[in-house]
Amino acid sequence: MTLAVLLLTVTGCSDADVPSFTRAQATEQANELVNEVAEVIGNAKVVNPSILSTPCSSSSDESGQVRYISAAYQISLPKPADAGTFRKVRDHWSSLGWKITEDWYKADIREGSVSAKEDGHCSFTVVSTDSPNLLAVLSASGCYRETDWPTT
Repeated sequence: MTLAVLLLTVTGCSDADVPSFTRAQATEQANELVNEVAEVIGNAKVVNPSILSTPCSSSSDESGQVRYISAAYQISLPKPADAGTFRKVRDHWSSLGWKITEDWYKADIREGSVSAKEDGHCSFTVVSTDSPNLLAVLSASGCYRETDWPTT
Protein backbone atom coordinates (compact mmCIF):
# COMPACT_ATOMS: atom_id res chain seq x y z
CA MET A 1 0.00 0.00 0.00
CA THR A 2 1.54 3.30 -1.00
CA LEU A 3 1.12 6.75 0.49
CA ALA A 4 -0.11 8.20 -2.81
CA VAL A 5 -3.07 5.83 -2.81
CA LEU A 6 -3.86 6.55 0.82
CA LEU A 7 -4.08 10.28 0.25
CA LEU A 8 -7.21 9.70 -1.78
CA THR A 9 -8.99 8.20 1.22
CA VAL A 10 -8.72 11.27 3.46
CA THR A 11 -11.50 13.81 3.00
CA GLY A 12 -12.32 17.14 4.56
CA CYS A 13 -14.15 17.35 7.83
CA SER A 14 -17.78 18.16 8.40
CA ASP A 15 -19.39 21.37 9.63
CA ALA A 16 -17.90 23.28 6.72
CA ASP A 17 -20.52 26.01 6.97
CA VAL A 18 -19.11 27.13 10.32
CA PRO A 19 -15.32 27.28 9.87
CA SER A 20 -13.69 27.13 13.28
CA PHE A 21 -9.98 27.21 12.39
CA THR A 22 -7.55 29.47 10.64
CA ARG A 23 -5.17 27.91 8.13
CA ALA A 24 -2.27 28.40 10.56
CA GLN A 25 -4.21 26.70 13.39
CA ALA A 26 -5.19 23.75 11.19
CA THR A 27 -1.59 23.32 10.00
CA GLU A 28 -0.23 23.62 13.54
CA GLN A 29 -2.75 21.04 14.78
CA ALA A 30 -1.69 18.53 12.10
CA ASN A 31 1.99 19.02 12.95
CA GLU A 32 1.39 18.71 16.70
CA LEU A 33 -0.65 15.54 16.30
CA VAL A 34 1.87 13.73 14.13
CA ASN A 35 4.65 14.62 16.59
CA GLU A 36 2.42 13.34 19.40
CA VAL A 37 1.98 10.02 17.57
CA ALA A 38 5.76 9.68 17.17
CA GLU A 39 6.18 10.36 20.90
CA VAL A 40 3.52 7.81 21.85
CA ILE A 41 5.19 5.16 19.67
CA GLY A 42 8.58 5.99 21.19
CA ASN A 43 11.96 6.66 19.57
CA ALA A 44 10.21 7.49 16.29
CA LYS A 45 10.96 10.40 13.97
CA VAL A 46 8.56 12.36 11.74
CA VAL A 47 9.80 12.59 8.14
CA ASN A 48 8.53 13.65 4.70
CA PRO A 49 5.70 16.04 5.65
CA SER A 50 3.21 17.05 2.96
CA ILE A 51 0.53 19.59 3.82
CA LEU A 52 -2.13 20.77 1.36
CA SER A 53 -5.01 23.22 1.62
CA THR A 54 -8.05 21.69 -0.08
CA PRO A 55 -11.62 22.97 -0.63
CA CYS A 56 -14.19 21.48 1.76
CA SER A 57 -16.55 19.48 -0.43
CA SER A 58 -19.29 19.53 2.22
CA SER A 59 -19.43 23.33 2.28
CA SER A 60 -22.41 25.18 0.81
CA ASP A 61 -19.99 28.09 0.21
CA GLU A 62 -18.98 27.78 -3.44
CA SER A 63 -16.27 30.47 -3.30
CA GLY A 64 -13.50 27.95 -2.61
CA GLN A 65 -12.54 29.94 0.48
CA VAL A 66 -13.80 27.30 2.93
CA ARG A 67 -10.96 24.79 3.02
CA TYR A 68 -9.32 22.14 5.18
CA ILE A 69 -5.76 20.96 5.72
CA SER A 70 -4.98 17.54 4.31
CA ALA A 71 -1.65 16.38 5.69
CA ALA A 72 0.46 13.29 5.14
CA TYR A 73 3.64 12.34 6.98
CA GLN A 74 5.81 9.33 7.51
CA ILE A 75 7.09 8.19 10.88
CA SER A 76 10.44 6.43 10.85
CA LEU A 77 10.58 3.65 13.43
CA PRO A 78 13.66 2.18 15.15
CA LYS A 79 12.19 -1.32 14.68
CA PRO A 80 9.41 -2.73 12.48
CA ALA A 81 5.84 -1.85 13.40
CA ASP A 82 3.82 -4.56 15.10
CA ALA A 83 0.39 -4.90 16.70
CA GLY A 84 1.68 -3.10 19.82
CA THR A 85 2.63 -0.06 17.74
CA PHE A 86 -0.93 0.39 16.50
CA ARG A 87 -2.38 -0.43 19.93
CA LYS A 88 -0.34 2.41 21.50
CA VAL A 89 -1.76 4.91 19.01
CA ARG A 90 -5.32 3.57 19.40
CA ASP A 91 -5.13 3.67 23.20
CA HIS A 92 -3.73 7.20 23.13
CA TRP A 93 -6.48 8.47 20.84
CA SER A 94 -9.12 6.66 22.92
CA SER A 95 -7.77 8.29 26.08
CA LEU A 96 -8.35 11.69 24.42
CA GLY A 97 -11.99 10.75 23.86
CA TRP A 98 -11.67 10.33 20.10
CA LYS A 99 -13.90 7.88 18.28
CA ILE A 100 -11.90 4.98 16.83
CA THR A 101 -13.26 4.33 13.32
CA GLU A 102 -10.81 1.65 12.17
CA ASP A 103 -8.49 -0.65 14.10
CA TRP A 104 -6.80 -3.74 12.66
CA TYR A 105 -3.47 -5.49 12.42
CA LYS A 106 -2.62 -8.62 10.41
CA ALA A 107 0.50 -10.27 11.81
CA ASP A 108 0.96 -12.61 8.84
CA ILE A 109 1.49 -9.67 6.46
CA ARG A 110 2.75 -7.20 9.11
CA GLU A 111 0.23 -4.51 8.12
CA GLY A 112 -2.19 -2.48 10.15
CA SER A 113 -4.21 0.69 10.44
CA VAL A 114 -5.88 2.73 13.14
CA SER A 115 -8.13 5.71 12.43
CA ALA A 116 -9.95 8.15 14.68
CA LYS A 117 -12.22 11.16 14.57
CA GLU A 118 -11.81 13.97 17.04
CA ASP A 119 -15.11 15.63 18.01
CA GLY A 120 -16.50 14.53 14.66
CA HIS A 121 -14.57 17.32 12.94
CA CYS A 122 -11.12 15.98 12.18
CA SER A 123 -9.84 12.59 11.15
CA PHE A 124 -6.47 10.91 11.64
CA THR A 125 -5.07 7.62 10.37
CA VAL A 126 -1.86 5.73 11.07
CA VAL A 127 -1.26 2.98 8.52
CA SER A 128 1.47 0.60 7.38
CA THR A 129 3.58 1.39 4.33
CA ASP A 130 5.67 -0.81 2.06
CA SER A 131 8.52 -0.47 4.57
CA PRO A 132 8.11 -2.17 7.97
CA ASN A 133 10.05 0.70 9.57
CA LEU A 134 7.82 3.47 8.18
CA LEU A 135 4.25 4.36 9.04
CA ALA A 136 2.07 6.85 7.17
CA VAL A 137 0.07 9.38 9.17
CA LEU A 138 -2.81 11.06 7.36
CA SER A 139 -4.95 13.84 8.78
CA ALA A 140 -7.80 16.07 7.70
CA SER A 141 -8.47 19.18 9.77
CA GLY A 142 -11.69 20.96 10.47
CA CYS A 143 -12.71 23.51 7.87
CA TYR A 144 -11.44 27.06 7.95
CA ARG A 145 -12.11 30.20 5.92
CA GLU A 146 -9.11 31.31 3.87
CA THR A 147 -8.27 34.84 5.05
CA ASP A 148 -5.77 35.75 2.33
CA TRP A 149 -7.92 34.60 -0.60
CA PRO A 150 -7.20 36.48 -3.85
CA THR A 151 -9.83 39.13 -4.63
CA THR A 152 -9.30 39.12 -8.40
